[in-house]
Amino acid sequence: MLERVDGELLRSDLARRPLARPGSPGRAFSMAGAGRVWLVCLLALACAQARSGSHGGERGMTMTGIRVTVTTDKAAYAVGEPVALTLQVENRSDSAVSFEFATGQRYDFLIVDAAGETVWRWGAGRGFIQMLGAERLEPGASLVYRERFAGELRPGAYSVTGVLPVRSGGLEARSGFDVR
Repeated sequence: MLERVDGELLRSDLARRPLARPGSPGRAFSMAGAGRVWLVCLLALACAQARSGSHGGERGMTMTGIRVTVTTDKAAYAVGEPVALTLQVENRSDSAVSFEFATGQRYDFLIVDAAGETVWRWGAGRGFIQMLGAERLEPGASLVYRERFAGELRPGAYSVTGVLPVRSGGLEARSGFDVR
C-alpha cells in the first residue's frame, strides 16, 4: 500500500513488514502475487486514461492530476517540410510531483507511419548519462519539451508519440498529422 507524505509516495509499514515463511499459518499473500495485482491495476488505469483532441488529433494522458500531451504545429505538412513537436507535462494537482528517471534522458519523440513502422525516434543513437535523476513539478506548473523533425517523410498519415521516460514505466501521449 502506498501513502502520500509531503507530496512523496511512500510504502506503508504494512507493505514493508516481513512475510511469513511459505506454508506457515500466518501467510496472507505473497509479494509475487501482490506485484501481479499492482501490475494489473496499473495496466487497467493506463487503459482507462482520459483523452482529448487538438492539432493533428492530439490525444493526451491524465494520471493522478498529471496531464501529458503531444502536439504538432500543424495538422498537415508538405513533403520535406519540418515538423515541430511539443511534449507538455502539466501538474493539475494540489501537490508537487517528482518524476524519477533512470538516465539523463528526460523525453523522447517517435514518428510512426500508417503501417506501424517507426520512421524516426529522437533519442535513437544519442548518448545519455547513466545516472538516476528527478524532476520536481510544482502544482500548476508544466514541463515543456520541443524538437523539430527535419527529415523527409513520404505522403501519408503519421502518428507522433511524446514520451516522458520515468522509471515507473513512462508517460506518453499521441497525436497524428498528414504529409501531402
